[in-house]
Amino acid sequence: GIPFDAAVTNRPGARFGPQAIRRASTILDNDPQYPFSRDLFEHLAVVDYGDCLLDSGNHQKTPATIER
Repeated sequence: GIPFDAAVTNRPGARFGPQAIRRASTILDNDPQYPFSRDLFEHLAVVDYGDCLLDSGNHQKTPATIER
């Protein structure tokens, strides 16, 4: 995930997006409210390497850090 919201001045919070997606995705595991015809994690490889570590004091460096 890329926890970055320095591009906005009046609506911060995008930096919490990767964590929110991880929390929400935990309910997909065989939950009856999601009637998938197959076990998703049996057919898909899921890897989460965590958040990209960004230098909050150097926004010019952020794109290069994300690409690495």
